[in-house]
Amino acid sequence: MTPAVRRCFLLLLMTLTVRFAGADPPRVFVVNSYDPETFLWTAEILRGLDIAFDEADLGEVRTMRTLDAYANPSEDRLTDIAAGILAEIRSERPDVVVCTDDDALRLVGMELTDVPVVFNGINAIDDYLGTDRIGSLFYPGANVTGVYQTIYFDESVDLLRQLRPRARTFAALADETTTGNALLRDLEQRAPSLSLDLVDRVNSSRLADWSAALERWSGTVDAVFVLSANRLYDGDRQMSEEEAHEWLFDNSDLPEMACWAYQIEGGLLVSATDDGENQGYYAGIKAVQILQGQTPGRISITAPPSGVPAVNVRRARRLGLTIPPNLLMQFRRNGEVFGE
Repeated sequence: MTPAVRRCFLLLLMTLTVRFAGADPPRVFVVNSYDPETFLWTAEILRGLDIAFDEADLGEVRTMRTLDAYANPSEDRLTDIAAGILAEIRSERPDVVVCTDDDALRLVGMELTDVPVVFNGINAIDDYLGTDRIGSLFYPGANVTGVYQTIYFDESVDLLRQLRPRARTFAALADETTTGNALLRDLEQRAPSLSLDLVDRVNSSRLADWSAALERWSGTVDAVFVLSANRLYDGDRQMSEEEAHEWLFDNSDLPEMACWAYQIEGGLLVSATDDGENQGYYAGIKAVQILQGQTPGRISITAPPSGVPAVNVRRARRLGLTIPPNLLMQFRRNGEVFGE
């Protein structure tokens, strides 16, 4: 979150701050799709959520459970875990439930009708619109509101072109997960408006397929958009996302665009990032509004207003790219610089 944006929303939150002295503390139940101990994106979301709660003087108010969808890819297994979490929520009756990412909303949040639900990190927002639970972005209408993800494809492409001005084409890599599939659909829909041509894509969780694609694209494609590497298998072994990024660093000669800051920190080149802390922070603001007494169905569903630029200078050196000094200064002032 850039300083200017933080100042703006801090002023907003100050108008919403509620003191809970002399009253029972609010109860917030957080359901994560993924384990924050192993998935940095979820850890970033929780950090932003806690910042919003701290600024509203809520203190330690959250109970947390996780589906751990990447470690439990079976739908039957996820449904069983979700059933246990739903039973706990119905027993405890928290004041608000926060769902991070798609699987938590799909399997838990959308099953709750008598408790306010705030989601964040949602990729496939269109799948939920026009229903009796979420009528529209502006007026959800029921007990659910939140923050959705919009990947800043155009901003990321523009940053890549500033680093490689002669680039004309790109390909896309996505794992075969809820997130990866949704991001690839989104990219394909928005590709005609981008300043680079999308010429190929691979949607697979097999490292062998990624390796074959990169070999095929080397010398024929100018860049690659790495959408998601959360569940990638080297043979029968599931790689961590950190391993996947390290593998790309060592085995790809194509400059990468990506979606999130932790991907750039992990060794990919550049992104106008959909920042996890922003997702958590804005969801926290909506949760505070609900705890203050507002109806979730009257709180608009929004996305963060713009991407946070991030670059990895070590990756740029590896690719033989020079970051113009004025561009590097922009990254330092308004975004994040990794790999120095």
